[in-house]
Amino acid sequence: MDSLEFDLHGLVLDQLADTLSIDSGTTNDEVSRLIKRCPELLDDDNGGEKEKHVILMTKTLTQNVSALASFTANTKCETYANEILPILLNYLRYLPIFSFEQDLTWREFSLPDQLSDKLISGLLKIATNFSQKRDKIFKDVCASLGKLADQLRCGNAEYICTVILPLLKGFFRAFQTSHLPWHCNDFESVAHQTQSLVNNDCLQEVGQIIDTVIQSLEPQHYYAKKFLSRYQHRGSPLSSNGIILDIATMMRNMLARAIIASNHYDDSVTSMTFKEIWEMLVKSKANIHIAVTDYVRKALRKIYVMSLQYFTELTGLLDNLVAQGNDYPSSLYVREIMATSLDLAAIASIYLHEVDDVLISKLTASLFNVPQTPDVKVQKSALDATTLLALNFPEAMNMIQTIRRFLTTPSTIFELAVTVEKDISILDYAIIRLAYCLKVCHHNFALSLFIIMNLLDSHTIVLGNESGYFSIRYL
Repeated sequence: MDSLEFDLHGLVLDQLADTLSIDSGTTNDEVSRLIKRCPELLDDDNGGEKEKHVILMTKTLTQNVSALASFTANTKCETYANEILPILLNYLRYLPIFSFEQDLTWREFSLPDQLSDKLISGLLKIATNFSQKRDKIFKDVCASLGKLADQLRCGNAEYICTVILPLLKGFFRAFQTSHLPWHCNDFESVAHQTQSLVNNDCLQEVGQIIDTVIQSLEPQHYYAKKFLSRYQHRGSPLSSNGIILDIATMMRNMLARAIIASNHYDDSVTSMTFKEIWEMLVKSKANIHIAVTDYVRKALRKIYVMSLQYFTELTGLLDNLVAQGNDYPSSLYVREIMATSLDLAAIASIYLHEVDDVLISKLTASLFNVPQTPDVKVQKSALDATTLLALNFPEAMNMIQTIRRFLTTPSTIFELAVTVEKDISILDYAIIRLAYCLKVCHHNFALSLFIIMNLLDSHTIVLGNESGYFSIRYL
């Protein structure tokens, strides 16, 4: 089966799964045929017996399992969910020992990456739709994450590069994009399971394995080398820093969605994208109604320290590379990790109800550090984090002044071209963040309003006062 046939096969199966899930006339025979397309596994863990029952996951089987997960995630029929959920959880338990067909024809994600993403995404959506199944699903998913993490220390270079790393990548992507209303305890469980992944020894070992495979001329490394090269060419290289970025992004997204979910008691949160969640978070003060446990608080402190540590290390690395006139390889994900670290540190601060000078100083330095390229990810994240602190901490009200100073200080950063379609300039981004602060805090309103009106070429900002809302348009 070539790449085009594979894509068509997947599209047809996805369409079939969607149709069956929404069709009230779907029959048991139709669902049974969908199940029979998937590999049959042992029902229980039987030690060594399970090890002998390894399945080779081909392209077709991967897409069949993905379609089954998609159907179950979208069906409203609890009978079908009850029947298929044990099958999907069994596939979840088998993820670390599945064998995958060697394949380099995929366009976006490799077979293990696709399977992990579709399976975990499906399970998390089932947990969203059927709340009584949530605890069981989440417990099993977390256990699977821990098992995958353990496999990074197995010593088999090809297996790590072509199976475990892409399985983890799909796993993290499923969590990052899930609409499940997360709880603080969910974050703590995931943080516990990923502890070994952010261990320096583990990350160094993964980095060394990848470097060895990439530089190898040995025949046994040919497939793994081409496999890694394919991820590199599509702009998302597998690397130890890639693991850090994926975990930080997952943690940020979970915590942000948990805050919004705790303030919305209807189903609206489950239909919101992360972009919508984040925009809501930076517009108003976060109200966290449930006190975090000591375990969660400890996990939050660890993730806060980790975020600022990564930010500091990568800032130093970036400064050295710039001083030498060198660019950094994409596998380091330097700016992406720095930006996400600021987001994550700010959200952890909100949960902890604590803000310190270390984070504030890093945010201020980031805003006034002009990048050498049009990439302003770090500056936009610094503006977001600054806004979050200003909205949630009375003692951090001077952060509004920091945004004002950023806007009024002449800088070449405002001359950088927007490189992403539909993106907005750093100037407009800062103005909007300042407006969010004014709407809630009313801090030195007149001065900030004067700055906005002098900087704004054409924009409408809705601000608030005690009597209601009004909009300003300056043309």
